[in-house]
Amino acid sequence: YETNMNGDFCLACLEPLAALADADAASVGSVSGCGHRVHLECLHQGVQVMQAEWRRGKSLRFNLSRCLVCLQQCVAVDGDAASPINKLLNRVAAVKTAVDSLRTKHDDKAVFYLCTTCDKPFFGGLQECEEAMNEEQAIDDGRELSGIECLRCQLRSSNKDNNNN
Repeated sequence: YETNMNGDFCLACLEPLAALADADAASVGSVSGCGHRVHLECLHQGVQVMQAEWRRGKSLRFNLSRCLVCLQQCVAVDGDAASPINKLLNRVAAVKTAVDSLRTKHDDKAVFYLCTTCDKPFFGGLQECEEAMNEEQAIDDGRELSGIECLRCQLRSSNKDNNNN
């Protein structure tokens, strides 16, 4: 861990980082704010996995968009090939800002989800409820959630169904 403070290897894949003077310099970026270097593809994959989990109905967590050295939230990365990653990081930052504004007195116990219909975060209950739901889901033949809707979108769907009948 300490050797990576000099940027010797990527903590996501544990492969050596290319020196900035190398031809592979475009594959390495620096996390803005802390300056730690990372393989851009590793960060990109981590953020994509995190967002895919959100779309499948998993609670909003931001651990895969943090610097793996100092755990600072990645807002942007510098590097030649960083543009697509920064687009994803901007989306993550917007969701995180929305979640932070939704926090209540239960803030460290609250769980938030991303609505698969309106693409906005919403309060989904407390952590102990999520843990109980995950236990039930594991017992219930291993099915995985395909998405989750906020109450507003559920009501809209219900109203549309009622109007069609």
